[in-house]
Amino acid sequence: MPYEFIVTLSTIPSKLKDLPATLDSIVNQTLKAKKIILQIPETYDFRLKGQSINTDLLDSIKRKYGKYGLEVNVCKNDDGPGTKLVGLLEQIPLQSFGPNQKIVVLDDDLIYNRKSLEYVKNALDKSSLPLNASFYTYKMEDITVGQGADLFVLEPNALEDYLAFFYKVKNSKDGKFILHHDDVILSYYLNQTNNPVVQMESPPGNTYEEQNSTHVNALHNLQGEYSRDNLNRNVLQKLREVSETQTEGFGTMSQHVTVMQKWTNFLRACGYMY
Repeated sequence: MPYEFIVTLSTIPSKLKDLPATLDSIVNQTLKAKKIILQIPETYDFRLKGQSINTDLLDSIKRKYGKYGLEVNVCKNDDGPGTKLVGLLEQIPLQSFGPNQKIVVLDDDLIYNRKSLEYVKNALDKSSLPLNASFYTYKMEDITVGQGADLFVLEPNALEDYLAFFYKVKNSKDGKFILHHDDVILSYYLNQTNNPVVQMESPPGNTYEEQNSTHVNALHNLQGEYSRDNLNRNVLQKLREVSETQTEGFGTMSQHVTVMQKWTNFLRACGYMY
């Protein structure tokens, strides 16, 4: 099947000058993306307050890569690392995606193996089920977590309630803490909605290489409350607490019970059940 890949990523001001290294690795793939959408918040206020994007540099990047399908989407909100997917879903309604279109989420500070999208296609061809996958996954208790760093390919239909779930997390008392671990938010949602995350075969060699900005203002270098160790210890419990406050939607157990009960009541009302 001739798949069409919609690649989405976001960036921050301190990484913009090195973004072309990542974009070069995307446009030089052996299998080309249909679109590359760069998500840029109107204002950076998640953790980089006071910083702004260099508009002249951004314009030059748009001119250079526009012929390869690069688009820039200016997002109303800065949702931290979650911006790369949330910005896309706020921009393009899910019903606008075609049956052969897949979302590919990746990072802005890595150089990707030129066969990455080719190997995503191979995984899609081999799968008998809709595929939500990454070249590398790991277990966090009972949740399989994929990573944008290792490409995260997503079925648009699997994201039907993701924005509502993300907003619920964002507005919770621990929202800012949880939003520092966007891969876990997405993976948790997918697992809870019966769209399991799987690991796909990676291309030969390294999936990616570091570039100049890989460690610049990087989330994995944060210390204290938002350190990766502290996030890994606590984020899943905090996500579960958010889910338990929900009565409907977002793939929680309470949703499935509620929907089943409504369906049962409907059948009884129609005389099909007693």
